[in-house]
Amino acid sequence: MKYKNQYFIITLSLIAGIILFFPGIYQLNANLFFGNKGEKTYKNSGIEQEVEKRGWVSSQVASVFASDGDYTDKIKITWKKFKSGSIETEKYYIYRSTSENGVYFNIGNTVYDSYDDTTALSGTIYFYKVIAYNSLSGYNKYSDIDSGNIGYPGPTWVDASDGTYINKIQITWSSVSNAERYYIFRSPDNHEQYILIANTVSTSYNDFDTLVSPYYYYKIKAYNSSTGYSLFNPRDRHRRDRGYINQHSQYSQYNIEGFLDNDTFQVVASGTWPIHLTNARKIIKRNYAKEDALLNAQAEVKDIFTQYALDATGGGPLDGATINAIQGYSSGGSIVRTIFSEDDTCEITYRINAQDLRQKVESGFQ
Repeated sequence: MKYKNQYFIITLSLIAGIILFFPGIYQLNANLFFGNKGEKTYKNSGIEQEVEKRGWVSSQVASVFASDGDYTDKIKITWKKFKSGSIETEKYYIYRSTSENGVYFNIGNTVYDSYDDTTALSGTIYFYKVIAYNSLSGYNKYSDIDSGNIGYPGPTWVDASDGTYINKIQITWSSVSNAERYYIFRSPDNHEQYILIANTVSTSYNDFDTLVSPYYYYKIKAYNSSTGYSLFNPRDRHRRDRGYINQHSQYSQYNIEGFLDNDTFQVVASGTWPIHLTNARKIIKRNYAKEDALLNAQAEVKDIFTQYALDATGGGPLDGATINAIQGYSSGGSIVRTIFSEDDTCEITYRINAQDLRQKVESGFQ
């Protein structure tokens, strides 16, 4: 009996020890020894905590962005707020380097999802990455890298055409010393939602995508591979940076013949109905007239594209692939405007859209 009591005491001691030193599996122990009176749960188990910790360590902060010349006294780094499962970030650490693959040094930390680097110098491109920290789980992986720079003076003026053209807005701006490229941003309402639409090495740009809004506002940034992006041009109180197309007549847009932009070619063609339909109903005459106008438009496009191809090849005979390309583009357009006259003749605007169409046509489809 003495040994049985000792055995009982030792058993109780072992159970108490398990509960004391492994509280994360208390619920499992209770279920085993005393029965499960409800749903079995591992919510606070050491297993789940270990899984969450591994998820934390193997993940990274996302959407890291460093400002590109938007400020004269700092570079602003932002990122998406990070958590992994139930593990919250307690602090973010920001690292910086002067080369993408160089040595990164910690420059600060914050509890927020942004950080202002006020120690950055103008004329230098910096590279940033961010890491999240939790006191129980440690550090996670470094984020992807993004570059940024302090802004230097950009173009001093921007001028957008005011109704000069019926199919485009032409934007011009002052040059910036040592600029290798310029980036053009546009907004339809002069608010801060400017969208990048193009870049160029020139100090002018033709914006053909201008049929949605009656007015567009433009901003320009210069870029140099050593110093980064400039500030935007200053806002013009005389609204020279605002442009619009000539919209006094929507009809005028469809009267253009030739290339509207790099991807679009357009012709205007007329058609009539055959003489034997003199006494036919109006709808029959107009259907014939429209079909005749379409055939004339396609023939006109074919003649124009063929001449381009002959010029590109020095007047020599065209090969089968070129002939097939011309035929395909000529018949692959669409009618974008139809007008019938009182005598039921028809005029159409026939438009062809294809990526890099102008380059293909002018090179003779080579």
